[in-house]
Amino acid sequence: MNKKVFISYWHSGHQIQKDELEKTVRASRNINNSVHIGDINENLPTERIYQIIREDYLKDSQVTIVLLGLHTNHRKHIDREIASSIRETFLNPRNGLVILVMPEMVPYVSAGTWNSERICGPRISKNIKNNYAVFDYYHNVINNPSKLNELIEKAYLNRNNVLPNNSDPYRSNNTSCTICGR
Repeated sequence: MNKKVFISYWHSGHQIQKDELEKTVRASRNINNSVHIGDINENLPTERIYQIIREDYLKDSQVTIVLLGLHTNHRKHIDREIASSIRETFLNPRNGLVILVMPEMVPYVSAGTWNSERICGPRISKNIKNNYAVFDYYHNVINNPSKLNELIEKAYLNRNNVLPNNSDPYRSNNTSCTICGR
């Protein structure tokens, strides 16, 4: 069965990769339910933007795909999207969670520290460690619709078989990258 996916990513740094991933989502016969640039008025209050994302995009999605790059851990919107998507509510069931490790993260993955809270943030780290989130490398998935389908299906099943860890408060501000300093 085709799944509805929501892609969470750093808009300033991974727009090209997100656009490429959308093509693979289409080729895998899944449905992209993501926010596109220009869909939401950026001048709205932050809480209203989050409400629109929850009610108009996440509500109908079943799996959230996160592009994990150097800045992911430091972006408040990504943290809020992940937290909202793995939260079970009366109106919205929780989403499965797929983490795609971006190329700039490969040195940290090979160093064995990729799943630390410092590198990928507490919400992602805790959900990888408790096996709620499934993960792979972006380059393994980008031109491989069947691999993407495997990950989406596994994450979809996890949402009912594993409890996510959503215990951390929302990130309230963007911060500088602890690795690159930007």
